[in-house]
Amino acid sequence: MSAADAAARDGLRRPARRAADLRFVYAGGEALAEDLAARWARGRWLENGYGPTECSVTVVRGRVREGRRVTLGKPVRDTRPGS
Repeated sequence: MSAADAAARDGLRRPARRAADLRFVYAGGEALAEDLAARWARGRWLENGYGPTECSVTVVRGRVREGRRVTLGKPVRDTRPGS
């Protein structure tokens, strides 16, 4: 593993130290694990989203807060299947 890869992995494990200036994180694609959410929600806005193609369409989303259960969130306004 390269030094850059090791630093990136360390940043994922320790966001308070490696990404202290980051204030907003949007997660999508796979289920957001509780332990990962707990690390990344502390001190920043963490939004969890889901959609048929998370990179371009999100149909539900919700803020993840430290110490609370991770959910998919609520439907995004003005979205509907086939639109």
